[in-house]
Amino acid sequence: MKKENRENKFNYSFATAKGLRDHNEDAGFVGVNATDQCFGIVCDGIGSQSDSQIASNMIVDYFKNKFKKRRHIVNPSIWISRNIVNARKKLAAYCKAKLNNKKITTTFVCIFIQKDGRAICFNLGDSRLYRFDITNFKWRQITKDHNLYNYLVSSNAPQEMFVKYKDSFLALTKYVDSNTNCPLDYDKFSFKLNRGDLIFLGSDGVYNYIDMPYIDDYINKNRDKPFYATSTALIRKSLENHSNDNLTSIVIEIL
Repeated sequence: MKKENRENKFNYSFATAKGLRDHNEDAGFVGVNATDQCFGIVCDGIGSQSDSQIASNMIVDYFKNKFKKRRHIVNPSIWISRNIVNARKKLAAYCKAKLNNKKITTTFVCIFIQKDGRAICFNLGDSRLYRFDITNFKWRQITKDHNLYNYLVSSNAPQEMFVKYKDSFLALTKYVDSNTNCPLDYDKFSFKLNRGDLIFLGSDGVYNYIDMPYIDDYINKNRDKPFYATSTALIRKSLENHSNDNLTSIVIEIL
């Protein structure tokens, strides 16, 4: 876990934990490069499959290594698009060589922030990104979960479909998998961040068990503590609220 660097344009924190599960299928990373560009990513291996932690860790590690090797990234959108394709190819090659072509999957959400506050977010699945807008002093969910319920709503499905699939509403309809024959259909969002804004990226083991205002309230009450402890505090709060899943939290503050 890297401490905040106040010479940069950001404070940031990251923490992950297996919680009550036997192992951690989540993975994440956040960092700032030499030219004050910030990148954060969270992946949550889909838990109905064994070996899903391989998918989440491999995708995160691929982006982490690529980001650390670059002093400056000229076009973040192209950089993310290219790397998600290449990371998936690496995942597919691993599954072919080590897992007898077994299909493994993970959610994917990331943000890239320029030093002037311009930000871009990509997502697949139900790991989320929230933004705290200091101007309006409120949190807003930027990403939309790719699950069956939202798919039925967006496709204007008849009511009988909602009744038929009511027990499967949370089933994911989009994710990163090891099957490279299917194109990746991700969502992409662009927005401008202001000084004092906050970004939260997290898995459902965290965001389902905390209220977003807890984050900015915690930060404001704990300015005397290291910022990097923020994500650990969010995980602790989620466990206190009976989270029974893996937990991953990234918090970024624009300075």
